[in-house]
Amino acid sequence: MEKRVASAAKLSFLDAKGSGGGRDRRVVIANALYSCIRDKGYAATTLTDIAVRAAMSPSHIRYYFDGKENILEFYLQAACEEIAREIAAIARRTPAQWLDDFIVYFFASPAMTRDAVAVLVEAFAATIHNPKLARIKIEHDDFIRRTFHEFFRWAGCADGATPADAAQMAMALDIGMKFGAVFQKDYAREKLAKTFLAEMRRMAGMTTRAAKR
Repeated sequence: MEKRVASAAKLSFLDAKGSGGGRDRRVVIANALYSCIRDKGYAATTLTDIAVRAAMSPSHIRYYFDGKENILEFYLQAACEEIAREIAAIARRTPAQWLDDFIVYFFASPAMTRDAVAVLVEAFAATIHNPKLARIKIEHDDFIRRTFHEFFRWAGCADGATPADAAQMAMALDIGMKFGAVFQKDYAREKLAKTFLAEMRRMAGMTTRAAKR
């Protein structure tokens, strides 16, 4: 599988050019918000902080966004859309191949740093009391759940579980491992990827089938 930029890091769209060939100011602002969240957290970040990081004035920021909530909405929407595009682009030759390539993208990429995961965790936490952000998060979760469901329908399930059961377990494992990683000083993406891969293979019955050969 070709190397891709991991979804949890600064997204590739943040380096994109505007339709006129120049830098898209909204992208510059979203990039600045990402850096502020990484360095001091979303709650502590002010519009002035974002403006300083973007080398713009607060009034210039307000020309593009009403406030930091709208900047986060722009960032989160773009992030989730990019994740969906990247996952949809993974080739589907065999269940084992797809799973390996999915793990490389979703967990094992060099861009999947502890700081990058922390930014997404904070962004998702902000969706709880914001209906617009919540809609983006719900749509993202539905996409990931459907992706896991389709995988288990294709690969099969162990222990009499249904694809829906296995997909829900995979979702819970993904969320739990990434949330926990934010608080682990010894965070290692390689270990995270290896653990998730082993459990996905177990739930799909791949380890049992391999042992019987």
